[in-house]
Amino acid sequence: MRDRFLRSGHVGPLRARCPCLTGKMTRVSLPVSHSDAVALASAEVERMGNGNFVLVESHEHEVDVGWVFSYQSARYIETGSVSDALAGNGPLLVDRRDGSVHHCWSGESWEDAVERYRTTGRTLPPSLGRKPEQDG
Repeated sequence: MRDRFLRSGHVGPLRARCPCLTGKMTRVSLPVSHSDAVALASAEVERMGNGNFVLVESHEHEVDVGWVFSYQSARYIETGSVSDALAGNGPLLVDRRDGSVHHCWSGESWEDAVERYRTTGRTLPPSLGRKPEQDG
């Protein structure tokens, strides 16, 4: 097993696929362990929400290609009030082979996103008009 230090913009092919690591060093072993995947997903959720979003452990799924993590606003987790909940937040897929973090579309099931990832390497449907290298 190899150890790697990943930082966005500094590691070959992972550069464009790990937006979660901007400005931070995260040590992961390849293939990625569950605890590494949690750390990577947590870093991305923290980056997106400036510390106001958290992973929802009860909505975590392990699949052959990695792990799927859902997230929600910390305030909603604390209060349970729908007015504090995020809407339209698709889950994240962390690839177990390389630690890359991919955003899934909220308009379909996480299972459909994982199936697309297995076959195309993308989690987002082509109808969203993004180029493959922008799929994250």
